[in-house]
Amino acid sequence: MTEATLYERLSVGEKIRAFVTDTFTMGRCILGSLCAVTAVAVLLLTGPAAAEEKSPAAAEEKSPAAAEEKSLYERLGGVYPIAATVDDLVDRLYVNGTLNANPAVKAVHDRQGQAGFKVMVTNWVVEHTGGPKNYSGLPLDKAHAHLNITNREFDVVMNECATTFYKFNVPKKEMDDLMALLESYRSQVVTAVTAK
Repeated sequence: MTEATLYERLSVGEKIRAFVTDTFTMGRCILGSLCAVTAVAVLLLTGPAAAEEKSPAAAEEKSPAAAEEKSLYERLGGVYPIAATVDDLVDRLYVNGTLNANPAVKAVHDRQGQAGFKVMVTNWVVEHTGGPKNYSGLPLDKAHAHLNITNREFDVVMNECATTFYKFNVPKKEMDDLMALLESYRSQVVTAVTAK
């Protein structure tokens, strides 16, 4: 058995204070409101169950049928766990050597629009999993048209997604549903022209 890290032993309030203090002290956040949203999202690193504490009696009141009726967005715990997961995923994608070997992708990563990209990806995932309709970006085929993305690069992104989902303990059913959703957009994202 491993001993819990200091971070794991902190209360919710201590985690918020530590994250906000660290974020502002280190100057890693440009927009205060984004920091606030991210601070709350970081609290949910242990998955949707951390979002709200429920009594055992309240959990028993919900039938299995009611749980199946929930959208993927609800089953994932809403916007905060999604935002925390996207935060980790985008950080992985921006430093991935295989993806950055594509000059068009590297050019996007070099522009340092990481914070804005995280917001766009979060809003896309929220909307496409049944949450509020807040995505204001281009359709994926238009957004990726100039990036010359290959099937291999798409596979790398899917692998990074799976790694992030495992890190955040996304349950198997929800992970399978997320991976299927992402896979359904392959034809819109893969834009490389292959030689015949």
